Amino acid sequence: WVLTTMKMKPSRGEGQRGRVGGGGGDRSRKSYAHHQAGGIVSELLRAKEKRRGGASIKSLVYANDIQSKKQVYALCCETLRHLELIKEVLRRAKFSLGPHKSEETADGDEGSFVDTGAASTRKACVVYVWVYELLFGRWDGIQEGRRFAPVASKESSLREAHKVVMAASADTSSGKSPASLTPTQQKVFPRYVRVNTLKIQVDEALRQLVEEYGEESVKMNPYLDDVIELPPNVTDFYGHRLVRGGALVQQ
Repeated sequence: WVLTTMKMKPSRGEGQRGRVGGGGGDRSRKSYAHHQAGGIVSELLRAKEKRRGGASIKSLVYANDIQSKKQVYALCCETLRHLELIKEVLRRAKFSLGPHKSEETADGDEGSFVDTGAASTRKACVVYVWVYELLFGRWDGIQEGRRFAPVASKESSLREAHKVVMAASADTSSGKSPASLTPTQQKVFPRYVRVNTLKIQVDEALRQLVEEYGEESVKMNPYLDDVIELPPNVTDFYGHRLVRGGALVQQ
């Protein structure tokens, strides 16, 4: 009789989920996914810096300790695809990793951490993931208390920096002289296309695009093995035969 009347004490994890309330457990998993994605992005960037091979995004995402694998995979891919733009926005916003110290560039001037040795640390990569979420993702759908505080506190300056960088990029690619632009403003971002490997092999897609646009203009993305970079002035790509046939998908 004692056994049938005792109330089972919830486990530690269950108690934590219960205290969140109102679907908070799901929101907690979402914020944790961003931090796990940051860790994977950091591993990939460090491997690239050291010029050594490493695990692929998929093998890292499908490790046993990764929760919400589909979401983490999408966050990694999208963050890496937008990484140069994200870094440019962080430079413009003079975003700091620490609340009480500024980063210094190689020449000693105050700058952004993206130009220092801290650029590929886990902490930095978590920032990249959350800035991606802010600028391109589902930031508005994340409860305020679950947003990454360092990014949330700089939301206005990051959004304003994004507008400035995009406007400058548009001016440069439209043919205006870059002489009047700052070095940050002169950055022009490529057009990305993802290869649908069900329709065509990556090597074949790359070969055809190189034949059409030139070897210097077409490059593989350094982080994603199925993404090709085209010149930013390619504006009529929607009608390209590979896009119409489903072999390439514009990003």
